[in-house]
Parts: sequence; structure tokens; C-alpha cells
Amino acid sequence: MSRQPNPILIWWWQHRIRRMKRCRTLDELRQRYGDPDHIIPAKDMEFWHYPLRAVGGFLYSIHVAVIDGRPDQTYLHMEPQDDVEGKLRESAR
Repeated sequence: MSRQPNPILIWWWQHRIRRMKRCRTLDELRQRYGDPDHIIPAKDMEFWHYPLRAVGGFLYSIHVAVIDGRPDQTYLHMEPQDDVEGKLRESAR
């Protein structure tokens, strides 16, 4: 298995991020892309996670930072898959 996403995947993810950035409200984001897989609350914001796939031991996802009830930033996020699996095991306890 390749350690990096292939160029077509990267292009598609970038395209999806550009389309998601056009959403001005959470209702519009939900209507076009559905509910996020999970929502992580933070101090004055929350992060909506839209998983993409695991490639080469890393989990790729699109994150949307929500501030004051509106999508503020949309970006590609990656983290080691082992870290994600460990967090899921801990939250299941």
C-alpha cells in the first residue's frame, strides 16, 4: 500500500474542500454534505469532522471550524491512524 494518497484523491479532496468553503451556513453545509461523522467542542468553537479515508497509516478528513454558529474555516486534516484508533477505544470506555 502506498504511503501517500494518489494525485487523483488529492485533487478530489481539494475540490471537495473548495465546494465546502462556499457554504455560508451550517444548514447549507448539512444539506449538501450531510451531518458530520462527529463534532468536537472547543472553547469558543467546535470542529466538524468529515472523514475521507485511511491511506498509508494516516486517516485523512475534512475539518470545518464552526465559530458563532457559522462555518469559519475548512481544511484537510491528517493524523496517524493508530492515534485515532486509540482515541476511539478510550471514548468507548
